[in-house]
Amino acid sequence: MELEGLKRSVAYLQGQGLTIGVIITDRHPSVQKWLREHHKEIKHYYDVWHIAKGMCITFDVFIHRIKVQNIDTIPPVIAFLKGCC
Repeated sequence: MELEGLKRSVAYLQGQGLTIGVIITDRHPSVQKWLREHHKEIKHYYDVWHIAKGMCITFDVFIHRIKVQNIDTIPPVIAFLKGCC
């Protein structure tokens, strides 16, 4: 669904005579592949919110796996990342 919407949007914008130089999306693999294979001229960046969200999930899993006793050291990092979300 995401890929199809991107394809249609890019086709529409290029059909209107616009040149797309940069696009920011989530980290969806099919979107990455399509841009890499079909539109090498477009720079692809990732949305900070999605990156921060993934890192928060990773930190939460890590904290629970190692059973952190002194949780006071971890919240500043997670608070920063969640603030980005």
